[in-house]
Formats: sequence, structure tokens, C-alpha cells
Amino acid sequence: MKIATRVGIGAIAALATLVLAATGWATVLPIEVGPFNFCPASEYDDNFVAVRRGSEINPGLNCAVNFTGSAATAGDTWLTRYDGDGVNNSFNGFNGVCLSADVQVSKFNNAKGGGLVALLNTGPGDKGLFLLLINNGNTDRLTLNTIDPNNGKIAQLTSVPLGSAIVENAWYRLNVVMDARDSSDRLSVRATVRSHTNPFDFPSDATVDGEIGNLLEFDGSLHGQGLEQSGYVGMAAWAKSAVVNTSITNFSAAAPCLE
Repeated sequence: MKIATRVGIGAIAALATLVLAATGWATVLPIEVGPFNFCPASEYDDNFVAVRRGSEINPGLNCAVNFTGSAATAGDTWLTRYDGDGVNNSFNGFNGVCLSADVQVSKFNNAKGGGLVALLNTGPGDKGLFLLLINNGNTDRLTLNTIDPNNGKIAQLTSVPLGSAIVENAWYRLNVVMDARDSSDRLSVRATVRSHTNPFDFPSDATVDGEIGNLLEFDGSLHGQGLEQSGYVGMAAWAKSAVVNTSITNFSAAAPCLE
């Protein structure tokens, strides 16, 4: 398994589509990766590097990356980032970054879930942006957070209540649109979570169904949240007083966003 190296560049990233866009003009290197359904399992080992709790992040026979283990009352995160060529995997948000994946939460116990990370820096004091789908009994929710890769802490920026709509062992698609630009210090995020027509079957693009809950929206300062315009993309899970038991598959990312 690859070992993550600390860098001074930011990045972001389970059920989701993530987009960073900006007004103005810039020349950036286009990057497109995935979709990865992690069958065979080597698709994960060849393209991702663990950042936090890596021994509990592993591809499985279910054609997904499985996040296992538990977290106490303080909460904790599991984090892995895309590192396909190991050279230049920085996704610049000036003209947009889009990510997508499917997420499944298996165990019923307190708050836990998973999602996508972007604008992730991994040096001391650095952060990333984390779109997180949480299963929590009657208080399920879609949240947008900053994530600290060094101590596992997340800080919520906004959330959308989902009631008890997120069912254990079902697959969901997360979608997010983000604007991020250094010059205007702007961070704008729009995100939704969607169901599948056959939620208990292995998900495919053809099975995406209706939207659950309301649109998640956030507008604020990019640097005020400790974030940068470009960086890594990846996947993460989170739990609080719970066993995480979360799986993510069908991960893809592109910068700029594809039509």
C-alpha cells in the first residue's frame, strides 16, 4: 500500500458529484480520472494513497472501497486521496472540478457515513473540503465540512436534514457543485443526494433516481475556511460514537468539469 506524503498543495473529494468553478480566465492542466468501481481490487491500490487510518481502508469483493473501524465520542475520519501517477495530481478549481461516487452505510449505530473530499492540503495546518452523507437514525443529513487530515477533525459549514431517509445497506449518489477562486476569495457550493431505482443492487449510472431532501448551499470565504484553490481529490468516511462500516464506489473526478 502506498504511503501518503505531505504536500503544500490543496485538494478535494460517497455518493456525490463535486464541481468547482470560477468566473474569469486561467490556464490550467485538464485532469480526468475514473470512474473506478474497484473491481479488481488493484484499481484502488494502483490509484489511491491512504492519508488517515489507512489500515482500515481496503477494497473488497463488493467492488467498493470499505471503511471499517470505530470512533469514540470525539469523532474521527478515515481519508484516502487519488494518487494515480504519483507526480501531478493537483486539481485546480479555477475552471471547475467535478467528482462523483456512490456511498453505502451498512451498520445502524449512532452517526456515521462517507463522501467526497476536495481542495485537500496535507501539510501541517492544512485542510480540505468534505461533502459527507450521514446516517443517524431519525436525524440523517447531508453536510459540508472542512477536514483536517492531520488530526481527523471536521468542522461543519452547513447541512441539510434528511430525516430517516438514508437506509442501511442501500446505495446513494452525492452531487456537489463548487466555485473556488483565490483572487476573489470565493467559495460557493451546491450539493444534492439522490437515490437509486434499485438501491440494494450494485449501483451504476443508469440506476440514479430522485433527489432526497433539499439543495445544500454554501457561500463564503475560500481562505477564511483554511482552503486553497487547487489540490488533491479523494474519499473519506466519518463516525462519532459508532462503527463506521461505510463503502464507496464509482469514484470519478475531472478538472475542468466535463459537459
